[in-house]
Order: sequence, then structure tokens, then C-alpha cells
Amino acid sequence: MNTLPKPLEAKLWDHQKKAIAFSIRLLRHEQPSTASLIRMPTGTGKTGVIAVLSVALPPPKWTLVLTPWANLCAQLIGDLRERFWNISEWRPSPAPRVLRLLPSNVDEVLGKEDAHVVLVATFTTLISLFKRYRSSYDALAARLSQVLVDEGHYEPAVEWGQAVKQLNVPTLLLTATPYRNDLKLFRVLPEHIFHYTHEDAERDQIIRSLTLQEMKAPEPRRPSDLTPWCAEFNTFWTVLRKTKHSRDARAIVCCGDMATVKSVTKRLRVLGINAVGIHDRFGKEKETWLKQDTPDPRSVDFDVWVHQNKLTEGLDDKRFRVLAILNRIRNDRKLIQQIGRILRRQTRDSNPAIVLYSSTLPIKRSWNNYRAFETQPGLNDPFRYRNLLHGLLSAQPDMEYFDGQFRRRFEPGEPSLKNEIRLLPSAVVRTVLNSFDWDQCSAFISDFLQLDDCILLGPALGYETGADDARLWTYAMFSNSPVLISGSQYEIRLGAMAAVSHNKLLFLTDTEGRYPDVYVNEHTRKLNQSDLGKVLTEKSVPHGVSLQNPWPAGPSIKRSTISSSDLAATSPQLTDSIFMCMNVRATVPPERVTDSPRRHYLGFSRGRISEQLYAVDRNEFSLDQFVSWTKDFAALIRSQRRRLPEFFQRYLAPAEPPMTIQATYLVLNIFEGDAEMMDEAGNALWPKETIIKLSVDNDDSGNPRFRGTVIFCRLVGPQQEQHYTFALVYHSKTNRFIVQGERWNAGVFVTEGEGKESHGAVSFLNNNDEQFTVAMREPDIFYNAQSFYKIDYSFAEDRLGGLLTTESVLETVTSEKGQQRAKQRSWVKSSLFGVIDWRNEDGLIATHFPDADFVFCDDLGKEIADFVCVSFRHRRISLIHAKHGDENQVSASALHVVVAQALKNLGVLARSGPKPPEIARWNRKALWSTTKVLRWRRGTATLPEGEVLWEKIRSDVLDHPDGKKEVWLVLGASLSKDSLLEQLRNQNQWTPVSGQVVYLLSSLNANCSQLQVDLRVFCD
Repeated sequence: MNTLPKPLEAKLWDHQKKAIAFSIRLLRHEQPSTASLIRMPTGTGKTGVIAVLSVALPPPKWTLVLTPWANLCAQLIGDLRERFWNISEWRPSPAPRVLRLLPSNVDEVLGKEDAHVVLVATFTTLISLFKRYRSSYDALAARLSQVLVDEGHYEPAVEWGQAVKQLNVPTLLLTATPYRNDLKLFRVLPEHIFHYTHEDAERDQIIRSLTLQEMKAPEPRRPSDLTPWCAEFNTFWTVLRKTKHSRDARAIVCCGDMATVKSVTKRLRVLGINAVGIHDRFGKEKETWLKQDTPDPRSVDFDVWVHQNKLTEGLDDKRFRVLAILNRIRNDRKLIQQIGRILRRQTRDSNPAIVLYSSTLPIKRSWNNYRAFETQPGLNDPFRYRNLLHGLLSAQPDMEYFDGQFRRRFEPGEPSLKNEIRLLPSAVVRTVLNSFDWDQCSAFISDFLQLDDCILLGPALGYETGADDARLWTYAMFSNSPVLISGSQYEIRLGAMAAVSHNKLLFLTDTEGRYPDVYVNEHTRKLNQSDLGKVLTEKSVPHGVSLQNPWPAGPSIKRSTISSSDLAATSPQLTDSIFMCMNVRATVPPERVTDSPRRHYLGFSRGRISEQLYAVDRNEFSLDQFVSWTKDFAALIRSQRRRLPEFFQRYLAPAEPPMTIQATYLVLNIFEGDAEMMDEAGNALWPKETIIKLSVDNDDSGNPRFRGTVIFCRLVGPQQEQHYTFALVYHSKTNRFIVQGERWNAGVFVTEGEGKESHGAVSFLNNNDEQFTVAMREPDIFYNAQSFYKIDYSFAEDRLGGLLTTESVLETVTSEKGQQRAKQRSWVKSSLFGVIDWRNEDGLIATHFPDADFVFCDDLGKEIADFVCVSFRHRRISLIHAKHGDENQVSASALHVVVAQALKNLGVLARSGPKPPEIARWNRKALWSTTKVLRWRRGTATLPEGEVLWEKIRSDVLDHPDGKKEVWLVLGASLSKDSLLEQLRNQNQWTPVSGQVVYLLSSLNANCSQLQVDLRVFCD
């Protein structure tokens, strides 16, 4: 049935009827592999087109409607079942069967015997069926007559494009945005596009016209700037709401981050405006006017809706007619989508929508450019850039002289194209898994390149084939000149990607550095160092290495680069054993006299191999040479006779993942750089424990899963604890741990510097996975940044035994500082501070630093140590760090914190090191905390104060050739020397905790040794 019922036809706009006729022709009569596109501005009735095509004029079989989000699914189901038919005053009979499709109910849904069913699903659901439930996916494809994709431009991805295309069902894409990413994935032909412009819709009075109004208030840069901005908006809003046609008007306020959303909402409510703030990171808020999910506009009475991203699409309520833009929207497409929320026109409403924006924002320029852009001829022509390239080449002469050679004009379609493309002698090498399919991988790469704005120049499949079924993609890239602020001028580059598989190894190269990570990461695995290193031999000469500390406690050195004419001939450095070798550059001597040495680069972190070829070979490195080059390397990597050269044994050894993944501790390491943690109100936070015990929490997913609870406290103010339960999930295919925890992500935020947007703690950790470490059940194995490492226990008892000093007085200690009292003048002896400071013979300073001329307590704030002890006569200084644990004989958590503190301030002891940040309080009158305890614990009357004192310490001790520098760790109820050494003597007693202790103390001692600083650890 392709004839509209008369009552329904009378309610449809002309452009809707044209769009429906266009769609019927293509969906019901074209080949299944074709895709078509309808482009209609927001508010012009896309939902009506979907409703007619799926319900009023149903196809022979079922319809699948796809949307990007779950809330749009719910909205569409309501529209297709009821709301659209209420508006159209015509009801389908029988009532439409509209169902939500999920992976959990797919078999139940497919069991329905109805002739006509409309399924509504998210892109994620279809991808899940495509990848994990292939039999259900195939059964679904057999039941479908058509696929309708709504808002498909939103974050298009290769996976969902493939999931739609492989249904092999006629597909219609619907969008309100003229810039179509979908065209790249679906290869829509120009004659398969229906375009109803914004200009047409405004002329036909389908949508509102628009008024742009610049505010006096500039874009707020600081929280205090929000006050005048909100006051000006309030004045505007009060006047507007008094007009007859705007009494029920609603407004949207678009902000730049979550904190601004909350602050603006609160300020507007104080001014008497019924505002609601919406942000996906709000979590469970006490205020009813702060929401994580967008409420149904029909069920709430808020007048002004404040957000960052949530209301850009999917908000369909004609009462919204004002948009206030507070912060710059850097993507014009998002700006147009946002404006579209206020353009829906009510019956008999001829008043324009209003965009109010902060002064200096380029809103007017962007809007005018959009209006000109969407009306230009060939807007949606997918061949536009390809035709431009051919036009440019046709204008080029047959012969040119470049780079010292006479060159023939490039012809993209010539049969010998693969011989014309020069590749790079550099490739990522991955181990192929059983799920890897060469044709699926190639199809993915073709879509990946097109989605990345690449114009494929090869045959229809997008690639050419070579020896050993190698595949080559040649593409052109169109970009805008970077020197233009708002203008446009094309810049064109050619690029190429090649891939080949040898011996279950995938070699992938791209001249522009592109990497199809989604498919490759899921169906291949990173090559480990031991295998990739086989490319080198014992006779290879390493010239340079990049090193990384996979478990840095505090602001220690994370990365370093070392170069030499022959690193293997140099003596190992003290810190080598705590670093992993990330890459190496080496010369490999020839195996035959007639051959030349080869210069290799191996990148272990990503599995990359490169070679510095001689100019003649480099200039002719085509696909055939790439195949031969990679085949040689594959033979070396798969060789059973070759081994990783002995040189690499000086560095931290990578390890294979344990057979059974059993995580025992999560170690947080957010100590470095400018990273700060805060709650949603901006209060500084700190984890109560940085090492969190994990328990097994497996589910039905088959992935090892663990659970833990992290506790955060405020650094200042009331010490209220916030507990967040989280999950740690291991994905065996990618060898990666992922942190999950919505409440933690919504309650704790991390910022990496002033002016940078904060991120939820969980999101931050997953995007910066070097910031956490996982200790495994195996005592000598830990995980960091998608790799496992082996802790060096060799001679640990001898190495650490000499650092540890037993002090029986520490056995009686019950706290770190004791209870603070306003009138106290010293610390109680049952505290670590008391034991350190005690002047009797059993005090630590009295016992181990009896000749101290100066003792100062620098605790709290930006201290360099808890205590600083100096002897000018003997040119000796000690920085003393104290930490009390939780009655454990071996506590990695307490040690992790104090080691981080020591490393953070180690640079003070270096020559020309910084002065103490709190040097202004280094005087005789400064008090500790809120007590009467003098920070100046010892010092003669002739000693200077403040910066003059520090200059004396610097000249007389730190920079003096005979100066002796020490770092003390004083540990209470956190480390027993006898217990630790007993564990180290007996391998059966090794635990994940002892492994962490070995690594932490070894790391600190190595860093101290490089600065000629002695480390001493006092424990019970």
C-alpha cells in the first residue's frame, strides 16, 4: 500500500509528502544495497516521515528505526504508538506494534509472528548484535524490509555503519544537519538525496525565523563574571515573559562545563527564575532542580533549562523559543543543532526565536555562514571532492620537473597505481587472533578512512591487492589552510595505508599516521617485547632508548631518554631496574660480508618496527618492497632460535598476563604535575588510602571483575569521608583493565591545570591509565598502562636489609601526630612526631642526629619534609618524613604515600635545587597548625631566619663538596623489618604487598643514590 489515507494526507506538509514519495520509490523499488538521504531542518517533521513510512504505509516485512541514544528511542516509541497519530487526527488500524529492541530481548522479539512490526533501537544495540550475537543479527536482517536511521550524523562510527550496511536492507538516513558524515559510510548517490533547506522551511512558515541579540556582558572567564551575565539575562527574561505571546515561553542556556551549569542554575533561581540544571555528571543531587537525565518537558514546569551538551538534540517542545549562549561553542555544527531546539513553530505564532549571546562570541558570523552553506549547489554531493581532485589533475601538464626528476602526471585510476605509491619502512606489528577476518578488516579500514575525510582513489572496494594478498589504500585528503581564521582554501595531500599478514602477524603502515584502532585492537593483540626484540641480535649496537617508570610513586622521573654510541658498552645506571624500555634505536650488523648494516627502531609500547633505509631504497619502497620487508621481519619474530638481547635485562622485565587474572589491589597514583582532585563544589580532595584492596566480583560477562571502595576526604574544612564503590574489569582480548563507577565519576573530579576542564575521576583514570597500577595475586607481577611487569626480587633481602633500622620505641606509637590541642607546646611521645622530636636519649633525632644545630618542623601546606635537621659543623642535612599505618606488619599503602612525599621533595637536596615553598615561616615564632607548638625546634640565637637561613644551608651543606645529604622515612605500625625480611627469604611467603614494598623502596633508593643522598628507613 503506497497511497496515503486522505485524512492523514491533509495533515501533512507538502515537503513531507514529497519526502515520503521520494522514500517510497527508493526503499521499495531500488536494490537492497542502496542508501538514501533526507535532509530536513529541525522542526519540519522528520518524525512524521518516519511514522508514515513505518506505520501508515508499511513495507512487506518489518521496519528497524535506529537512533543514537536511549532517550530518543523512548521518545520515538511514544511518537509512533500514540503522539503523532493524536496530532494527525488519523489512527492506524490495527494499532501499530512498536517494540524496543535490546540484546537481552532480541530472541523474544524475533519470535513474534506479526506481519508488520516497528523495532526501535540504539546504534549500540545493533553493534552489539552485529559483533556478539551474529545468529540473532542474521535472523533480524531476514525479517526486515527497511532501515530508517534518525540523527545518524551524531558521532558516526565505522562499526555502526558496517552493522547497518551488512543487514543488506534498503536504508534511509534522516538528518537535520547539512554536513553529512553518513555520506562517507554509505556512499549515497546524488540522485538519492532529498534536501529541504532552512530557507525553504522559513519561507513556508514551517519553522520560526531567528533574531540574534548580542549581550553587553562578555563571555565569563571567572565565576565572579557570572553575576553580571545572569543579571542581564534576568532583565531580558523578565521583559520577554510580560509579552502576551511569550508567557509560556521557555529558554535554553548553553554553558561550557558542568561547574558553570550548576552555578548559573543556582544564580538564576536566586533571581526568581524557575531554572533547572542538566548534566550527565551530576549524579544523585539533593536539589530537585539539578538533574542527570533530561526530563520530559511535558511533565515538568521549569522555564529555563541550563546545560552543556544534553539539550543539543532530542528536545522537541515548541515552547522553547529562546537560546542563551554563555560560552563559545567551537563546533558550528553543534551550534546549528542547538539553535534548532528553538525553531519549532506553534500554530499562529509568527514571532521569531531569539538567540541571546555573550558579547564577542562569533554567533552571527557562524549563523550567516550556515545559511549560505546549506543553499549552495551540490551541498550533499559525495563526489564533490573527488571531482575537484580530477579537475586539478586535468589542469596539470602531462610532465613536470620536481625534486630533481622529470615526472609524469599522477593518474588515480591507472592499473599500476600500487607501483606509484611510496610507503614508509615503518609498521605496527600485531599478533592476529582467531576472530580476525582479512576481508572484514579491509572493509573496516575502507570505512575508517572515508569517515576520516579521506577520498579513496583505488577500485570499488577501496583497496588494491599485491603479493601475499597485501592490501593498499591510496587516498586524498582535503583540509583547510591553517593560516585562515574564518576563510576557506583547500589544501590537498595524498596518503596511503598498507597491510599484510605473515605467520599470524599483521603489519600495518600509513603515511599519515592513521591507525584503525577499533577493529585492530579487538581482533589482534600487541606483540610483546620478547618477540619484537628478536629483530635484534646480541651483536646489535643500541644507540638510544626511551625509558618509562610504570609505577612512579609521586613526582619521580616518569620518562627519560638515553643516548650513546653503544649503550650496551656503558655501565647500567642505578635506576635502570625500575624503568621499562619503551623503544630502542640500534644498528644490526650484516649477516653476510656483502650486506650493509641495518638501522632499526623498535617501539615496544605499541609494537612498531621501523628501518632507516638508504635514500635509493627509501625512494622506491612500494607495496612489493613492503611485503618483502615485512616477510623478513615476520620470520625473525617467529624464529624459535632467536632471543631478546641480554642488554634489555638491565631494565624492568615485561611479563605475560597471568593464566588466571586475580587483581588484589588498585594503586592510585594521581600525584604528578598539576593534577588536582576536587568535589563538585570545588573543595580539594585527597584519597584516604592510595592502595585499595579488591575483592572478586565476577558477573555473566565472562570478564574478570573486581570490586573495591575508595575513600576521599577534604584537605581543609570538615573531614567528612565520601565512600565510592567501583568495579575493575579486565578485558583479556586487549590486556586492559577498565575502571567503572558512576558515583565516583560524578563525585570526584580531576583537573590538570588552571583553565582546563575537569573530568570525572573514573574517566580520567581510564584515559590516563598510567595513573593507576594493579597489584596481582602473583607477588612479583603488577599491571600498568595495558602491560604486565615483573618485580625484581633478586637480592631484595640484601638490598633492603641495609636500608632498614629497627627502633623499638616505634612499637609503642599509636598515631602520627597525636590529638591536636590549642594549648599544647609539644607532641605526645606516643606519636611519631613525638618520637622524632623527643630530646631524651630514645628520641630519633637525639639518637641518630645528636649534633644537630638546627631542627625545624615544616609539616602542613607545601612542606619539603615533616622535619628538617641540619648540622653546619658536620655539613649534614636530613629530610624526615613520617607516616603511621594501620597496624600492618607490611603496609604498602602507608609506604606509597610517604615514598611519594619523599620523591616529591628530593629535588630540594640537589645542587641549585629550589628553595622551600613555605620558607617565609622558617622563623622562631611560627606555630605548628592551631597549637602553641613552635616549628623552630632547635637553633642557636645567631642563626638567621627565612631565605637567609636557607642560603646558609645551601652554601654550607647542600652545595658543599663535603656535604652529606639524607632522607629518613619514619614508619609506625606500617612496616616490620623482621616480617619483611622473613617474607623475602621465603618465596612461598611473597605477597602482592611485599612486592609493592620491594618496588617502592628500590625506586626511592635508586633516585636518592643518583643525587648522592643516603636513604634510611626507621621501623619497628
